[in-house]
Amino acid sequence: MSALGRYLRKADVIAGLAVTLAGIGLFTLSAAIEINPLETTLSARVFPFLLALGLIICGLLTLRQGLRADAPALPAFNLWRIAAIALPLLAYYYWFEQIDFRLSTTVYVLLTMLLLGARRWQEWLLLPPAVAGSIYLLFVYGFGTLLPTWN
Repeated sequence: MSALGRYLRKADVIAGLAVTLAGIGLFTLSAAIEINPLETTLSARVFPFLLALGLIICGLLTLRQGLRADAPALPAFNLWRIAAIALPLLAYYYWFEQIDFRLSTTVYVLLTMLLLGARRWQEWLLLPPAVAGSIYLLFVYGFGTLLPTWN
């Protein structure tokens, strides 16, 4: 096996490359955002550029970790585990507008935690509503975005 093949079999190398490339892509797309010359505050490019920079830095750090000699190899590919996460995500997107955001997000986060192996019941009770509530408050009151709710 070639040296490149040995490195590509390590999880952090693949993840690091993917995150770095995503950051570079976002940086490129952010550069195409037009700037309003009358804008007196931060331009629309600032936050996408910061996010892209963060992705590039995290990707390079992860890549560096994966290039170490003692980095773990990729686990065996398991289609059932991928489907177990993808199917609830597809259902969440499909029924997004019909179901209250807070309820559907709480159920989705709980289901994902269980599928990923969360074992502590305290986490099951506290994290899903906290995540759903935080996201709801951020988008509704922080960004002024309407989210589907049952009133």
